[in-house]
Amino acid sequence: MWPSILTDLLALNQRRFQSGGREGGGRPWKKLDARTLAEKAKANQDSGILQRTLALRESVTRYRAPHQVVRMDPEQLLLGTELPYAGIVTKRRPIFRVPAEISESIARKYLRFVDEGR
Repeated sequence: MWPSILTDLLALNQRRFQSGGREGGGRPWKKLDARTLAEKAKANQDSGILQRTLALRESVTRYRAPHQVVRMDPEQLLLGTELPYAGIVTKRRPIFRVPAEISESIARKYLRFVDEGR
């Protein structure tokens, strides 16, 4: 069950990065100021929000990416990153919330898993 749910969460995270936080009814991430955009352009870095080196995005959107943390046991699934600056980013508010439609999808998968007696 967890591998299927992990796939859903990685896809959700990818859509969040592509939409700047709007996917799933979330609030858009704060736009980068002109100075930051100019610095990123000068350094030939990705202009997306939270995507200077792409390491953070990759670690929460691509299975088995560098810096990714995945733990699965009978009770829980954990998806995260070991990048130290990720904690700074999420201190004010979480980057990701699981929207209702994904939560319902996960619940259906879990219930199907339980009904099949696994």
